Amino acid sequence: MTPSGKEPGIFVTLDETRDEVLHSISNFKWDFEKFEQEKKLTVIAYIRSFLHELEGTLDYRYSREEQDQVYKYFSVGMLFEKIQQACNEINAKRIVIDPLNSLTFMAASQALARCGIMLLMEKLKSLNVTTIITVEEDSEYWRDAAILSGGVIHLRFEEKESVFNRGIVVKKMRATDHDQAAHPFKITDDGIKVFTNELYYK
Repeated sequence: MTPSGKEPGIFVTLDETRDEVLHSISNFKWDFEKFEQEKKLTVIAYIRSFLHELEGTLDYRYSREEQDQVYKYFSVGMLFEKIQQACNEINAKRIVIDPLNSLTFMAASQALARCGIMLLMEKLKSLNVTTIITVEEDSEYWRDAAILSGGVIHLRFEEKESVFNRGIVVKKMRATDHDQAAHPFKITDDGIKVFTNELYYK
């Protein structure tokens, strides 16, 4: 679904700028700028927003103090602080974080990455919002995110007879008797349309 204005939301991108996000949806009739102006939507380009502050510290010769500065920006605490501030400003009810991989790639170990994911999820629960976190499945941490989350929605993009098709399946949704079949879907001007009467795999 596209934003209806009834439930304000926050979109957090960890690897794009705000303009890149708006450009990527420009083919659809989704007036995100209008919702921003009405304070029904906030787009946070988290990592890109502070890259200029890190200029000069990304050289291999940077000092320990400079390393600590880099890790501070890539921390769960700093990200949550930005989200909480935006959430309070527009009374957000829904949050999207895309993709989680960008926050975990600097973790020294899988154990620390998993702790970071757990901490972020616990902090987000305190906001009493519905959260969607995207994870690229090729990442070594995506299975941890799937285990720790309350639900897992798997998106497919596969070739069938020389045509690539999109598919969706709910693999996990705690305390819910959900549809376990994979269905085709399309992204339209009206939002995401799932064809529940069709099967993705035949």
